[in-house]
Amino acid sequence: MEACGGSNYWARRFQAMGHQVELINASLVKPFVKGNKNDRNDAEAICEAASRPTMRFVPIKTAQQQDIQAVHRVRSLLMKERIAISNQIRGLLAEYGIVAPKLPTSVRKHMPRILEESGDDLSSLARSVFTDLYQRLVEVDAAIARYDQRVQQIFSSCSIFRKIEQVRGVGPLIATAIVAAAGDGKEFKRGRQFAAWLGLVPRQQSSGGKSRFVHKESISIAYAKGLGDVELSGKIGTTQTEIDRLCKRLQAKAMHIYVVYEAGPCGYGLYRHLVAKGLACMVCAPSLIPRKPGDRVKTDRRDAIKLVRSLRAGDLSAVHLPNIEDESFRDLARAWSAMCIRALSS
Repeated sequence: MEACGGSNYWARRFQAMGHQVELINASLVKPFVKGNKNDRNDAEAICEAASRPTMRFVPIKTAQQQDIQAVHRVRSLLMKERIAISNQIRGLLAEYGIVAPKLPTSVRKHMPRILEESGDDLSSLARSVFTDLYQRLVEVDAAIARYDQRVQQIFSSCSIFRKIEQVRGVGPLIATAIVAAAGDGKEFKRGRQFAAWLGLVPRQQSSGGKSRFVHKESISIAYAKGLGDVELSGKIGTTQTEIDRLCKRLQAKAMHIYVVYEAGPCGYGLYRHLVAKGLACMVCAPSLIPRKPGDRVKTDRRDAIKLVRSLRAGDLSAVHLPNIEDESFRDLARAWSAMCIRALSS
């Protein structure tokens, strides 16, 4: 079957009857659809996709996993509702010249004082509207607190959650969301596959039917001496050995070397490695690199030449460089966000 709403329920029902059931992601079925999309063509496409020996299947969720997902989905809905009510209150108060704090918790905390001190700025009708909004905000906060307690109860009910919590920065929310979405994790052969499933991989850039990953297999090198012409030095691999060879080759040609590259999937580990080798390095923001009108073709060779020219002209803007601890917390936050989104969409 195609993984969709209700597919986990029917998969469990068919399994109880003794049948073997596999769920296929809808995005993997789409390439096999012939003609217009309808139930008949979809059924044929599912059979075609299932017959492929390398097809990847979606794990069937248990009723317990779906219960945990339901808790997370309702809690997420309440969080969005709290933000919406808070923004509604702030926006309407601004129409009356009253400035309210940004955070929803701060809005709830200061709302009674704002209503009390507003005086003649608010009419009786407006005051009743804001009172209703404030009461609704309090109710949503109370509902969120109840769901937080349910997440804590779920977390305390199983030792698997406590094992996941041993990872630094992981708490009850992340631990329960991971189990609800990934189950026992047997579908992943290694941790790298799990990271790719979360989305912690370089972004794919496709054009003209050709797909490639930026900085996955090679790096294009361009250089210039003084005010001379910019020349291409070729490509190197992305391993540490290749980077070290490049550093030795550059240091043999000049005493003062300045290296620049775009902030992207390669992260800031390359920056720290180059600095440790004694090279001055700059990481620039891709969105702030000057581009000519109509220049839409993006390749590694063109990017390398453009970076050298822009660096020499002083047109590049450096980005903030986090330390290793900051990067770790950033990756953890991204993983948690991706995990929650996947748990809500599964």
